[in-house]
Parts: sequence; C-alpha cells; structure tokens
Amino acid sequence: MKNIDTFEEFRYRLSKNSLLIAIFIAVSFEGLRLFDLFPTSKFIMTTTLILIAILFIIYFLMLKKVVKLLYSQLMALILIISYIIFETALVSYHKFLPIWIDFSIIIAYIIMDRRYAFLIGMYSLVGVLFIYLKGFYNVDFFSLFTLLFSILTFSILGYTISLQLSIYEKENKKQKQKLEKLVLIDELTQIFNRRAFFEISNKILKQANREHKKISVLMLDIDFFKKINDTYGHAAGDVVLKSIAQIVQKNIRENDVFARIGGEEFAILLYDVDASRSIIIAYKILESIRKSSIVYKNTPIHITISIGVYCNEFPIDENSKIKDFLFKADQALYKAKKTGRNKVVCY
Repeated sequence: MKNIDTFEEFRYRLSKNSLLIAIFIAVSFEGLRLFDLFPTSKFIMTTTLILIAILFIIYFLMLKKVVKLLYSQLMALILIISYIIFETALVSYHKFLPIWIDFSIIIAYIIMDRRYAFLIGMYSLVGVLFIYLKGFYNVDFFSLFTLLFSILTFSILGYTISLQLSIYEKENKKQKQKLEKLVLIDELTQIFNRRAFFEISNKILKQANREHKKISVLMLDIDFFKKINDTYGHAAGDVVLKSIAQIVQKNIRENDVFARIGGEEFAILLYDVDASRSIIIAYKILESIRKSSIVYKNTPIHITISIGVYCNEFPIDENSKIKDFLFKADQALYKAKKTGRNKVVCY
C-alpha cells in the first residue's frame, strides 16, 4: 500500500504556494513602483528587491528540502512580517500595509504547529505596537485598535482552522491505520497475512544479508484440518485456527514474523536463528499444540501439526527472495506430512 502522509504533503504544498504568492505580490508592487504608479524611494525599492531575493532562496531551500520545512516556514513568515513592519515605519503613506499581516497569520496557523503560529502572531502584535509607540506609525488610536483587533481576530480564526485540521488529521490517521490493518492483518487470527509476510520478510532478508545473519523459516500445517471442518463445522475450524495462532505466538519472539499464508497453513520467519535453535523452537511449538486443549461447544478437539524447517546457514544471496526459503520449508513440510504427520522435518 502506498504510504502517503496526506497532511504533511498538504502543508508542504501550501507552504510552497503561499511563498510563491508572496513573491508574486512583492514583485507586483515593485513593478508598480518602477512605472511610478506607487510613490516610492530608492531605499524602499532596494529593500523590496532584497526581500524578493531572500524569498526566492527560501523557496529553493524548501523545494530541495535542504532544511526542515519548519525552518523555511519560520524564516519566510518572520521575514515578510518584519518587512511589512519595517516599511510601514519608514513610509508614512503605507498606513494600510499591515493588513497583510492578517493573511500571514492565517497561513501560519494552517501550515505549521499552533505554538509557532502563536509566536508569529505575538511577534506581529509587538512589532506594530513598537512602531506606534516609537512614533513611526502615525495613525489615530481607533485605526490602531482596528488593526490590533484584526490581528487578534485572524489569530483566533487561524487557531480554529488549525484545531479543526488537527482533529481531521487524527481521524485520517486512525482510518489509515485501520486500512493498513485490513490490508496486512488476517481478519480471523489477527496475525499477519500472506501479503504482509512476503513484504516484511523480503526486507528482513536484505537486512540479514547486510549484517551477515542467519534466517530460518518454519512452515506449519494443521493435520487433518478438513476432517475437523467436516466433523464439527467451519465455526469449529475457525476456533482451531485462532487457537493455533495464539499458541504459536506464546512460543516465539515478538520480532519474529508470524503469518497465516493459506487456509490452515502458517509461516514463521526467525531472524538470527541457526538450524539447531530453529528446530528446538519448532519442537516447542509442536509440543505446545499437541498438549493444548481446544474446546468447541464443550467438546474437546485434539489437534496436531506438521512443521517444515529451513535454515540458511550460509551468507544470503542478495538476490534471494522469501519465496525461495518458503519453497524449501514447504518441501520439508511435505515430507513431514508424507511420513506420518505430527512431526518436525528439517530441509
């Protein structure tokens, strides 16, 4: 199953697009100044060009993922808000320039963690208050109050949006985990299914090859399982399958790969386990199942299994696949069933 972090990708794309929009706006204003459609000065035009250049650099870093996305986001937002405050302080006719801070705050809450977005909002408030108190922002108190209130309002709105996105993200992750479980877990026994066994085991084979470790594979088959279904019914067969899975899990390690790969067939991959140890484990499982008491509707059902074991004692070929190991373990299992069942046979 394709693994996609939906919300991370969403935030990454929105960050890139928002940065491009910011660059476009800055370039547009610079163009209007060049054609004398806006009052300007050489100093303001120079600072705007520097802003555009730095934003392009941040966009490149974001695109190439050279630095963490959070760092790029913080750099871009702090730079843009600082520029807005700086230009507002220097140019008397830019009284309405701070309204762009509102949009920056909304974007901050959507693309990043609420804690950092809150800091961006506080930085904006302090910046505006600073230039007002220092006499660089010549507006009446009502205009100042309106601006500060809009920053607070957009911060609350951004927080609300961010909170809803977080709730939706958590629900999305839960649904994704459920879906992954449906794809990789056998519904009846709640252990790995055939697909999961092959996917995980092939990765472990590569790891074993790198670390020069041994790999053992066990194949288990319930003896006369069809007879159980015919005698007691398929519901009894399901109880037996679940019981077998539980018993086996008690006799192997948590990091061993255990799966139901067929109707009554199971497979186990043992990492860094040699032939002698894998045979001991196989006999332990065999005895545990042989001595177990599986009861269905007050009727005890005696169960035995056959096990085929294959251990790779030599360095694993880098081209090896788990199907090759499973095939050899299956041959050993076939021999166990042909020679009386209820036994362990090593390949």
